Amino acid sequence: MELFRCLACGPCPLAIHVDGNMKLYRWLSALGVDVPSLFGDVGIVDTLKFLDFVAKVNAAKFPRGSSSKDSCGSAEYKAGKADSSQKKGLAETGMVFCTCRHGVLWRALDMDKGESYRHILYLHNFALQQKFKFFCYDVVCNYWPFAKDVGTKLETEDFKKHTEEMVPFLSRFHGKTHTMFCQLLYGGHWTTGAASTQGETTEQSNSKMSRYGSTTKHMSNPNRRDHLTDGMIYWNQEKECGMAKQLAKFYNAALDDSTRHDKEFEKQKQKWLEEIRYQLSAAREKLLVARQTMDEIPFKLKKLLQIKSPTQKLRDFALVQSNKLRAVRPRMMASFTLLIHHLFFIFQAETIIPLLQSAIVILD
Repeated sequence: MELFRCLACGPCPLAIHVDGNMKLYRWLSALGVDVPSLFGDVGIVDTLKFLDFVAKVNAAKFPRGSSSKDSCGSAEYKAGKADSSQKKGLAETGMVFCTCRHGVLWRALDMDKGESYRHILYLHNFALQQKFKFFCYDVVCNYWPFAKDVGTKLETEDFKKHTEEMVPFLSRFHGKTHTMFCQLLYGGHWTTGAASTQGETTEQSNSKMSRYGSTTKHMSNPNRRDHLTDGMIYWNQEKECGMAKQLAKFYNAALDDSTRHDKEFEKQKQKWLEEIRYQLSAAREKLLVARQTMDEIPFKLKKLLQIKSPTQKLRDFALVQSNKLRAVRPRMMASFTLLIHHLFFIFQAETIIPLLQSAIVILD
């Protein structure tokens, strides 16, 4: 078996999910033998490679020096930061992992500070090289503009492919905390070709990897990296051993979901048809009433404005400031207001009724 590959994904994997784990920190005071890591760059990215990558990104997006959290609506996210700050007393603050939709770990990255978009962009670059289609992230709505901006400013590095060839995917469960328009734009539930991808698989591997934190926080950097790489390999071996059973379970669940969604859609379609027919009937009745009223208003205005003779005209001119003419004006204004209101409603109804009729034809 390949250590960090998923046989079920094949040569063109569908989706990758990236998430940080802040429980795998290491104390700055941790002692240990300073020897090279036995696994090297296998599994966990070499720190020097990541620093070279960050230097290229910083040429386009210079760090702001602050670690303010990005928000979506009223919710704030610790992971949603373009920059991060150093944590006191910690040599490493955690790790960022990425998994495919089957839960297999593909790559990991150390965090010497907090989680930032630069860590995510490095794994995004890795996902592009591995030909993933969907990039799943908990705060992808804020990260995607960051990646686009880097791609625009670093044209020579070909960073544009990150947002042009891959599709953003807002993790389904985390997406419930985002605003509605954000869920519609980035939500995986609405994304064509995503099927039943959840975009939350790294949460499962994090629940396992977090257990190693109680010992790795006291290790030296090379020992910690080797220990966690062993843990990643063990996790993938468990996944591969149960892959056949898991795929069969996913397949049966997909069939059940397909049948259930069809039934739910038929029920919802009937509710939509009833509501549309009710609105169509109400609009037609109101349109008929409005047209009848429109026929009566001109006669009322004509009666109010009717002048019988030149003598009557002079009398009305002399009574401009009198109570009699003041009593006529409000009725004239009310008739004009009613006329404008019904004209607007007729225009609105004549526009909406064809749309409602088209909707009924489509749903039937």
